[in-house]
Amino acid sequence: MVYSAGMKATTIKLDGAILQELKEFKEPHQNLTSLVRELLKAQMHRRKMARAAETYMAFLAQNAAESQELEVWASVPLDNDKTVRRKKKK
Repeated sequence: MVYSAGMKATTIKLDGAILQELKEFKEPHQNLTSLVRELLKAQMHRRKMARAAETYMAFLAQNAAESQELEVWASVPLDNDKTVRRKKKK
């Protein structure tokens, strides 16, 4: 694997039980560094999405019209629309 010149190296000290769990968790072809990198990226993504959800919920609380429109969209029965024409079976 070739690392970018902009990448910084770091050392993480792990408790033996955590290290063993990580070794068992990783794919056979995967090294610990790439596993830890993927786990960290996934955790950062989850946190960003949680913050975005909180921001959107605050937005909805402050904007009643938007909240009502969202409720209308959520209440539409998408699978029972009788106006949609279907092909006849042959």
